Parts: sequence; C-alpha cells; structure tokens
Amino acid sequence: MNTSIYQLKSDYALGIIGAGQLANSYLTGLLASGFPSYRCVRLQRSSARSRFTTARDIDTSLNVESTSEIDKLPLDVVILTVKRKDIGAIVEALKLSGRRPGLLLSTVAGVSVTDLTAAFSPSVGVVRCMPNLGAAVRRSSTLVWPYSDLPENLKQIVDELFGSIGTIWPMRSESLLDDVTAFAAAGPAYIARMAVALQRSGARLGLDATTSAAIAKELCVATGKLLDSPAASLTTLMAGVASPGGMTERGLSHLDAAGLDGDAFEAVCESLGIFGNLK
Repeated sequence: MNTSIYQLKSDYALGIIGAGQLANSYLTGLLASGFPSYRCVRLQRSSARSRFTTARDIDTSLNVESTSEIDKLPLDVVILTVKRKDIGAIVEALKLSGRRPGLLLSTVAGVSVTDLTAAFSPSVGVVRCMPNLGAAVRRSSTLVWPYSDLPENLKQIVDELFGSIGTIWPMRSESLLDDVTAFAAAGPAYIARMAVALQRSGARLGLDATTSAAIAKELCVATGKLLDSPAASLTTLMAGVASPGGMTERGLSHLDAAGLDGDAFEAVCESLGIFGNLK
C-alpha cells in the first residue's frame, strides 16, 4: 500500500456511498458519536428509499442524489456501502470525473482488497470494515482487515470512523473476515429469528399474537441490558435464570439435545455457501 498520498488533514471530509439500511445505520451512529455532519456527504441513487430511519439531525443537503453527481462527493475518505453489483457504475463515474478516492473503507461483502484496489486505482488504499446494524445504536461489532499493519495515521481514521460506532475486531486474514462476516454481520438477524421462535411459542401456549410479540421483544431488550456490563457473560446469565432441576434448565437441556449449536453453525455455513462441503 502506497501511503505517500495519505497526508490527510484531521478535519478530512467523508464521502459515504450507499443508501441502504447499513449506510443509514452507520451514519446514524457516526453522527450520534459527535462526528460533524458538515464533514459528511452521502451519495445515493435518486430512487433510493430506505426502510430504516436515520438520525433526525442528518440534513438532506448532505445527500448527493446520483452517480452522475459524483464530482460533488468528497473523496478524502470514502466509505463504500453498496451491493457488489453497483461497484462498476461507481468506478465508471469516478473515471469519467477524473477523480479517485484517497482512503477507501469498504463494507461490501465478498469483494477482496485486491479487487477493490484494482477497480479504484490509481493510488487507492483499501481497508475492509464490516459493521452490522448495531451501528445505529453505537454497538456494532465491526470486523476489520487489514488493521495491525496499517500506518498509524490510517489506523486512527479507522478507529475514529468505526470505533465510534461500536467495537473494532481486527481479523488475522481476509479469508477469516469473509467467513466471520456471516456470524457478526448477520448475527442481529439470527438473534431476532430466535426471538420470533419464542414469540410463536408464546402464541402456541395461548397468548394473542400482539402480546406474544411484545414479550419476545422485551425479552431481547432485557437480555441486552443484563449483558451490558464488563462482568456479565452469556453463561452466567443462563446460570442465573436456570436454577438446578428447574424448568429453565430442562428447556436448555432440550435445546442442547436438539442440536441448537449445530443448527446455528450450519446456518452460518449455509449463508457462506459451504455447508454442503462440510457434510
């Protein structure tokens, strides 16, 4: 990585390319952390409509509406939060404008540093940063590669932009980042799916659907709060609820016997397309 071009000012401008839920969650958390909104511009398609509401203090003047307006996007530091199929149009727009990003931080799943460097050359430095929707509440588990070998000034930028929306987890290789993305980035959906199963169980026990859904949601919130201390752990929480020989212990034993661990692992592998190779 050629770092000679990365003499970035401390008040660098940030361009965010993307308008999906992840982009909105990230921008919500970043601005909530105190990052100045005047230093951000987001590029999105004119037809983009998100189902996830961003922070109220995000001024619509921060948005650039289409790739044809890419000349309005600051490129000191660029966070790429698009689908891989959209990368080609962005690269072409940059070429037509005669511009390039300084430091590219990519959240695009499955697109390597090598491929991104080739696509956005010349003189581009690339770091892959894989957050999750927890960014909106500044509790994202963000996987990063490379990290430890980055020059200090680039590491500080990664820390500022992703450490501010949760925890940074450096990966020891790019292949590990790709694999663990199926666990960390998709994790909120899996946890929500478990809550849906509990919700359906409540309904089968006789609760109306609204009440059962409300209790399942409250259980998730309560569990998160109970775990939100340095001394808390998943195992101590389970032990605190499950008294010896009680109904919770019997229920947990059933989940163990039913292979919950294996099912969760297989779901992660299925999302990576490798489950068949493990059989």
